[in-house]
Parts: sequence; structure tokens; C-alpha cells
Amino acid sequence: MKTAMFAAMILAVLSLLPAVLAAAEPTTASAPASAPANRPQRAYKGDPNGPEVLFLGPIEPVDTALVYDLLYSYLVESGVYVDVGTDGILPEQMPWDLSQYKVVVIDKALPLYGWAGTKEHLARFEKAGGVVIYHQRPEKANWNANVPDLYAMYDQVIAAGVKKQNPAFLARNAAVPDKQVILNCATWMTKVPNLTNWFLMGNDVAYMNFEGILKTAELYDWPDLRGFVLWMTARIAAEHGDKEVGIYAGHLIAEFRGPGFEPYLARTLKQMTSAADMKTRVAQQAQVGRFWSGEALEPMFGYTTRAKLFNEPDYFQPAVDTMKLAHQALYDPNTHLWAHGGRDANSRTPCWSRGYGWMLLGLCGIIENLPKDHPDYPLMVQYLEQTTEGLIATQDKETGLWHCIVDDPSTRLEASGTGMIVRSYCRAWRAGAGQSPQVKEMLTRAWCGIKAHTLGYRTFSFLWGKGPSNDKASYAVTPSSGIPYVCPLAGPEYVKTFGPLVP
Repeated sequence: MKTAMFAAMILAVLSLLPAVLAAAEPTTASAPASAPANRPQRAYKGDPNGPEVLFLGPIEPVDTALVYDLLYSYLVESGVYVDVGTDGILPEQMPWDLSQYKVVVIDKALPLYGWAGTKEHLARFEKAGGVVIYHQRPEKANWNANVPDLYAMYDQVIAAGVKKQNPAFLARNAAVPDKQVILNCATWMTKVPNLTNWFLMGNDVAYMNFEGILKTAELYDWPDLRGFVLWMTARIAAEHGDKEVGIYAGHLIAEFRGPGFEPYLARTLKQMTSAADMKTRVAQQAQVGRFWSGEALEPMFGYTTRAKLFNEPDYFQPAVDTMKLAHQALYDPNTHLWAHGGRDANSRTPCWSRGYGWMLLGLCGIIENLPKDHPDYPLMVQYLEQTTEGLIATQDKETGLWHCIVDDPSTRLEASGTGMIVRSYCRAWRAGAGQSPQVKEMLTRAWCGIKAHTLGYRTFSFLWGKGPSNDKASYAVTPSSGIPYVCPLAGPEYVKTFGPLVP
């Protein structure tokens, strides 16, 4: 009975990504120059639905492991079936039988590599036609470089004939219960020292973690998660003193209304721009023709939340007028998409996925909080409906994710922008806007795709951020890693709106 139920569950998940599940031939990219020209073509005898790459780990949290981690991230983002558990932990030992694999990636810094038996074993694997990528960890990570070794090693893996967006790999990951995936990521964020340092810096992206942690705590009645945010908020306040930092002027106002958060809520309200000053600023921006970016719209969620929760309606109109100016500057009526930045049609930059997420956070916050009898409410909903056309058209049909540059499928997939899109549309749906079968299908595909590209506590990939630029290539080639906040940010909102994909 249990076996039948599990099989039915898997089939249900697979039906959400029909394009992914279509039979696909292995990728046949040309081999990089570094690949041996005389490598024999072996008859592959492995399980066609099993792992194709043995990536020997572990990935260590040190700077010199940067390229190592980025390669792992890129492979999972591409749906390459790496032999790794759903916990995301790479194997440290090499099995005697390597016939399952097409590629073995081994870090020469691992003690395993120093054994004579290991080298002989790998030599036999290569002689039989397998590909071994020997990664030499650098002595010092170069954070300013574009990590050319990453792309060279990735090309070697793909050239070996592995499947990209492997249906079996994606289905296995997507079949993990929603609650387990969300809690894995949320609880991990409370334990990692370098994330604590990120919070203390006052980084606005870091505080997206807080929203996801608090929403997870609410959905699954997990008080320890809420306790962590309270503890961390007290540390941030002590670290920065009276200095204004991002957490005190954002979209967490509603979350700070619980017990213990009272002093931080008061500090938040004190540091926010007044409604009168916002009104003056909007008038000035309309005169000078400001250069807008998607990130500039995120605070509108906080201002309209304040207006609704604390009966301060004077905030509504300047927030709405800000959205009008930004939409006019950034919206392309031909693609139905917002640019990342621009003043008008002649100055628009490419459409960056995470910039899109920030813009949606602001717009959907307005829709969520603005009284429905406000004269501009229909216009705000119209903006959402207009850009929905562009998002449906550009959503990657194979994975459900969006690309780094939303309307350029040649750029990499980007999980954080996808998660922010799911988060905002689900909230708008519950507020009564954007409700259509097409939107529900778009969000279901996206959440399923997020889960399919999540291993352990991270979703892949998170492309490093940048300011608006006309240099399209600068968006498309940024290195990436996994990020823990995507599932806690998007998952609770999806589950509250439509129920879990996998209970």
C-alpha cells in the first residue's frame, strides 16, 4: 500500500513538469580543448535513471574551495545527476565499481587522492572511456576574477555526454515533502556562522532570510525559529547602535508585531521616511526624471504595510505614485517585462530576475495593503496583469525557473528571482488579485522547479548581485552558489495559497 501511494505521489509531481520528463538524449556538446582526443567510446552500462557524475567531497566552507563549490552549484542548477543524497552531502569515498558513472570529479587536496590505489582505479576508469576531472584547489581564492576554471570544468562534464535537467534527478528532488525542504533550509540559516556575520553587516538581501524563517515558524509552529530572529535582531541592534540599517526600514514591519519585537518595531517606524517627505520626494523625482531600479520599489511594501496596520493612510498615495513613475520608466509594452533599471525607453537595462523580484515585492505589497476602493487600485492590478504576460512567456518550460536575464534563455537559471516571484504572486493571489488558472500553473511549475533544484539546505543557483548595467554579459556570467532562503521565502507562501505539492 505504501509503495503504491509513493508511486502515485511521484507521478503527481512528475506531471507538473511534463517537458522535463520527455525523453532526452544526452547532451552532445563538443569536447573542450583539454579533453583527450583519443578517449575511447565505451558502451555505457549504468542505470539510465541513476547518477552520472561522481563528485567526491566534501565541500569545505573555506575560501579556497570556492571553485569547487561553484562547480557543484552549476551542475545542480543544470540538473546534472550528481551522486549526492537529498541531504546535499557529497560522498567522500570512491566505490570499487565505477561503471555507473560517466564522470568522476576529484579534488587533489583530498587525502583519498594520495592513495596509490585511487590513482590506479581512476586510470582504469579513464582507459575504459570514463572522464576524470582532476581539480587542483588554488592556494588563494580570487574573488574578483570570473573563475574561468569553473566554466572549463563544467564544459568537460557536459562534453562527457551527461544529461542536463535529468528527469530522474529532478523528480527525486521534487518528491521530497514540502515541509521537509522548507524546514531544512530555514533551520540551517540559524546555525551557520558566516550567515550570522552577513546579518550583522546590515545587508538587505540577508534579511530576506528573516522573512522566510519567520514565515516557516508561523506555518509549522516552530517557535525556536522565531526565537532565533529575535536573538539575532538584538545582536544587530547592539552591533549598529543608532546607525540605520536595512532591517529597520523594510518589509518586516508586520513580522515585528509579536512579543519581544516591540523595541525593534518602534525603531523601524522611527527611522522610516515620513509620508510628507515621501510626497515631496516623489514630486521631485517626477520633475528630474529619476533613474529607477527594481530594488527602489521594495520599500513600498513596508510603507503601505505601515499605512494599513497603523492607520496612516497618507503613505498610500506617495507609494502608488512611486510605482507609477517606476512602471513608466521600466515597463516594456512589447515584452511585458520590467527592465532592471532606466529612466525611459531609451535607457533601459536588461531585465534581471532578482531585480524583478524586488519590483514585484513592492507592487504586490501595494496591492495587498491598498484599500480596494482607492482610485488607483485597479491600475496597480493592471500593472500586475501586464507583467504576468511577460513572465508566463519567459518562464523556462523545462524547469519552471526563470533565467538570470528573464527574456534571454541563453543565460543561466536563477533561483532567487524565481523564489521572489512565487512569494509575491502568492500574496497577491490571497489578496484577490492575479487569480487565473494560468497564474496558478505558472506558480506551481515554479515551486516544483525550485524544489527540484534544492539539495540539503540550498537551492541552486544564486547569481551574485550587481547594480543596473547596459552590459548584458556582466549579468550573464556572474559566478553562483546555492542559497538557503529561497524555499523558506517561497514555500510557505505557496503552501498557504494552494496547499503543499508533496505532503
